[in-house]
Amino acid sequence: MKRKIKKIAIPVLGILVCITGILSACANSNSESGNTAAPTDASTEAVKNPLEPVVLKLMLFGGKPIDLDKVLSKFEEITKDTLNTKLEFEYNPVPDHKQKVLLKMSTGEPVDLLFDAPWQQLYNNVSLGYYQQLDEYFNNDVYPGLKKAFPPEIIEANKINGHIYTIPFMTSYVDPSIVSIRKDIREELGMKSIKTMEELRIYYDKVLEKYPDYIPLPVGGRGYFKMFIPEEKGRKDIRLAPILAESFTGGIPFSVALSPDGKKVLGAATIGDPESEFAQFPAPFHTHDFIYGHFGTRTEWRKYSNKDPLSVAAVQALDPAKNVSGEGSLTGLARARSDLKKVVPNSDMEPFLYQSQEVRDMKPGALRTDFRSVNSVVIPVSSKYADRTMKFIDWLFSSKENHDLFELGIEGEHWIKDGDNGYKTTL
Repeated sequence: MKRKIKKIAIPVLGILVCITGILSACANSNSESGNTAAPTDASTEAVKNPLEPVVLKLMLFGGKPIDLDKVLSKFEEITKDTLNTKLEFEYNPVPDHKQKVLLKMSTGEPVDLLFDAPWQQLYNNVSLGYYQQLDEYFNNDVYPGLKKAFPPEIIEANKINGHIYTIPFMTSYVDPSIVSIRKDIREELGMKSIKTMEELRIYYDKVLEKYPDYIPLPVGGRGYFKMFIPEEKGRKDIRLAPILAESFTGGIPFSVALSPDGKKVLGAATIGDPESEFAQFPAPFHTHDFIYGHFGTRTEWRKYSNKDPLSVAAVQALDPAKNVSGEGSLTGLARARSDLKKVVPNSDMEPFLYQSQEVRDMKPGALRTDFRSVNSVVIPVSSKYADRTMKFIDWLFSSKENHDLFELGIEGEHWIKDGDNGYKTTL
């Protein structure tokens, strides 16, 4: 498979995390993307002198990646005279990760680096004092890799209560939301490329009519991803409540209206509140149904989804050859297409960017960002090795070669160069 190496926001930990690419690290938009050389063991001032041996415990979710042990052996070989660090990974099944994090935090079991995010339990865990403040490590000449990779604007945007608790992970500033359409089935139905939500609905209706045993839009326990949900689009004057499968199980989340500079709360409201509670919200968020009307729309579209979406076994039993679309993000399209072709060789997938016509037309400013990361890792207060953990992270960002080892694997075994700015996987 041929890929281009991105000039900004280079992914990291991809081979370690192995969760379809959602974990990746933010690089400076001015960073260079030159030819790849061998990883180095003396790339920063922080690791010039050998350190005492240490084993860092990392806790992520997903399955153990193929050849992880080979990559870790290579890392240890390269850094034995500098970092002198070994990494031990614990991988949790996706549904269990949140509970296992809470269990370890409540018992004080040492963990040196773990995944948490706003869509998991990051804010709540920060308020409970579970995570260490990391301010001292960023914009610090002792950690030049971090200083180069994370400009002050990114760090400021990701602060919580005035402090940085996370190492933000981003593949890009914005990853457009899409519905991946089965192009081959669309053409069999005699339809042109999908351009609007109404055309998507017509496509699904035709699928149900001609292929009644097919699933127009399969969903799992997560439900819909972002379809029908209003977006903040980088605005500072609104904070919409998260809409996830568990959003309403531990209390009712509120949407909040803020002053234009985002520093003062003007109002707060949640689902079911009277219209008067939304009066302080900026247009077009100043009505109940603009924020929460998507629940009714999702109910109307339920007929296009599979039965028993909350059953893991039922979802896994679905025939991928009979799934005619899928909701996700643009960066996941290539993987979805590749996976589908393994089952249906003559198939193809194409994106429908459902967020807005402006996005589909690629108009300037159509995609906005507030530079907050949706994925990250943290250092729990139970860790005794915060400095050593951050030295490892600094090493990752200190050179493209180090970065490539953990993103792509071992050069020549897992990937080879393709021109000046690309690569091909060998697996």
